[in-house]
Amino acid sequence: METSDNSSKLINNALLSIFSFLILAGIMLIVRSEMVYKDSYELTKNVLAATQNKMNSGQLPNYSGIKDGYSQALSFFILAFGCIIVMLLLPRLQAFTISPTGGVSVTLQNLQQNVNSLMQQTNTLQATSTGVGGIKPSEKITEVATGNLENASLFAKNKNDPQKGKCGGKKTDNDRRISASVSETSAAGLFKVLLTVESTNTNNPMSGIVKFHLHPTFSNPNPIIAVRNGKAVLELGKVYGAFTVTAEMDNGKTCLELDLSELPDAPNDFKLR
Repeated sequence: METSDNSSKLINNALLSIFSFLILAGIMLIVRSEMVYKDSYELTKNVLAATQNKMNSGQLPNYSGIKDGYSQALSFFILAFGCIIVMLLLPRLQAFTISPTGGVSVTLQNLQQNVNSLMQQTNTLQATSTGVGGIKPSEKITEVATGNLENASLFAKNKNDPQKGKCGGKKTDNDRRISASVSETSAAGLFKVLLTVESTNTNNPMSGIVKFHLHPTFSNPNPIIAVRNGKAVLELGKVYGAFTVTAEMDNGKTCLELDLSELPDAPNDFKLR
């Protein structure tokens, strides 16, 4: 461990020296280009003041030299910036390899673990933001039975299933499948729904994100879930009743649909609409 720390310090010191040299060289090039510019400017004034017969190619200002000077200075500054980036990443560097074909591979310590953790936190936030939603079948029946027409109209509106048929009723397509499980919660009248989108072909795994579209009664009816371990899983913890959910993936090339009222193992109270 001590040997590794000493090596890191030596590399950092070398990079710092290179960075300082590159910055100094860049500044010197800029100063030199500025001098060339001033000389060219004075030469141009003299040429314009002279008669046309006195002009020759040797008197014309060399503006290409100015351009080259600034271009080289920019290159030095870019290299210096690269040294700083390497110095910052060095403590987290796990592996650095150069292939015979000229490719460079850099692996940072715990990078994948940190990315997975961030994806999980984002998915949890998306799931939590959905809030409470779904159709309330028992309340709808009660309001209609008691003659409360205003509330009956409200529940009739909630009965509308806007996602129904948007993906042609397809539960599987393009090596993708959507499924769900429903279970009761400790809160009366609320259910937990676990939605899963996954690949049905190991040679065509899932990646990226999945856009779910839920019933409009949810606070966030369009949660976006990142694919982790080949699946996109959305847990809805507070659902009143069944509705149709759709899911988009593969940059919009695949659209799946699932009517939760058709789940054979779901509780009857949940499926009743």
